[in-house]
Amino acid sequence: VEAVKRIDALFEIERMVSGQSAEARLAMRQRQSAPLVADLEHWLRGERALLSKHAKVAKAIDYLLSSTHWPGFTRFLEDGRICLSNIAAERSLRGVALGRKSWLFAGSERGGQRAAAMYTLIGTAKLNDIDPQAWLTDVIARISDMLLNPGDSYQFNGESRTYPDIKLVYWAGGNPFHHHQDINKLVQAFRRPDTVMVNEIFWTGTARHADIVFPSTTALERNDIAITHWEPLSVAMPKAIEPVGDSRPDYDIFTGLADRLGFKDSYTEGRDEMDWIRHLWDQSRQRAGKDGFELPDFETFWEQGTWSLPDPDRPTVLLEGFRADPKANPLSTPSGKIEIFSETIHGFGYDDCPGHAVWREPDEWLGAPMAEQFPLHLISNQPRTRLHSQLDSGGVSRGSKIADREPLTMHPDDAAKRGIQSGDVVRIWNARGACLAGVQVMDTLMPGVVQLSTGAWYDPEDPKNPNSLEKHGNPNVLTRDRGTSRLGQGPTAHSTLVEIEKVEGIAPSVTAFEPPKMTVR
Repeated sequence: VEAVKRIDALFEIERMVSGQSAEARLAMRQRQSAPLVADLEHWLRGERALLSKHAKVAKAIDYLLSSTHWPGFTRFLEDGRICLSNIAAERSLRGVALGRKSWLFAGSERGGQRAAAMYTLIGTAKLNDIDPQAWLTDVIARISDMLLNPGDSYQFNGESRTYPDIKLVYWAGGNPFHHHQDINKLVQAFRRPDTVMVNEIFWTGTARHADIVFPSTTALERNDIAITHWEPLSVAMPKAIEPVGDSRPDYDIFTGLADRLGFKDSYTEGRDEMDWIRHLWDQSRQRAGKDGFELPDFETFWEQGTWSLPDPDRPTVLLEGFRADPKANPLSTPSGKIEIFSETIHGFGYDDCPGHAVWREPDEWLGAPMAEQFPLHLISNQPRTRLHSQLDSGGVSRGSKIADREPLTMHPDDAAKRGIQSGDVVRIWNARGACLAGVQVMDTLMPGVVQLSTGAWYDPEDPKNPNSLEKHGNPNVLTRDRGTSRLGQGPTAHSTLVEIEKVEGIAPSVTAFEPPKMTVR
């Protein structure tokens, strides 16, 4: 009861300063709350000395007074923007935590870490009056330009920005040597930073261009929890085998780095892999209780293997609040309405993006002057035998290859003009680069258009040469790295013109799946 009274006194002060500026709240807290917090700490330590270490209350007091949690609890005394409790934060994250079908957690330890990083980044952007979605789109689309042109300015979303001077790149998850346009330009860009570090399962193009590679485990070699946005089902994922060789889960890699950098304890909070999985599940159980349903204890869930979540009480209706009352529930557009014409975008004065939707002639299409030299329009779609570039080394993906290379689809008329038949190896090229592919002649696309899926692991004939012939069929050595406009700076991969010729003689062997030569030092 005494503890409740002391804490309630702090909340009474918070109620008094509610709605005031951060400066006013901080001043009041330092005058009135700080002495109460000091008294609370003194009282807790005195009560703790009277309790057995096995008492449940003692464990709760130890938790609050620990060097990890007490500074966090008292942080509101130093920053007027911070609330005494995390209720506001929980409400802000409620939509993230619950999702459209009552998802209760990020889905896995790795998912939780990445979600926390993303929410921190998004929150920081908002505190600095930056649109986080726009900023992320900008950064991801402009990797090569950023590394090659530190200090240069560029236009984005109505703002003039400056590329930073990046000295170190740490890439964990993803493969830019698959998804980034104009890979030959990216090769040069990756040579600019002092150090490139990568967490990888396989020797992808990204791993091959790193200075330091941390071998990461597959999903079969670590414990995890899985859940998707499409099925209300949580799945326990106990590891099937121990990590192979020197590979480690990402969490163990980051823990090792944190240890060397001197903050292991604050990073792990004293938890190993299974401790975090159990902790995430326990948090989910608490949230489930608040929402009126029950999840099993962790041991039951882990042993059973799956657990179905209840369906939502009612389906999600797109823009429901706005449709019911547009004035009370405006959209996040500048006008609060659905905008066919944007005064804001019009005000940027961009000649490549007016304030309304228009058709603008691409630099590269079959109607462009460039088509005289490169008369085929390349479509680089997502593949059907893998997800992006994942598991390109697996049997399903490799089983679809033609002459060990990514299949290129051509119309019979285009193939006949060039003396090409199904099964041939061809060279595809333009001013940006060249790659090899295996041909399948089909009439499922129009004449003048060729199709080559993305995702073939980047495999240059001469790795030392940034403009080397790519042997495996990666279309992104051909696509251009130019933004859609100064407004969005999105990719324009599908506006790509090429020419194709049959390879005579023996084509160079594909080595994308062979590990690099190792030198013992």
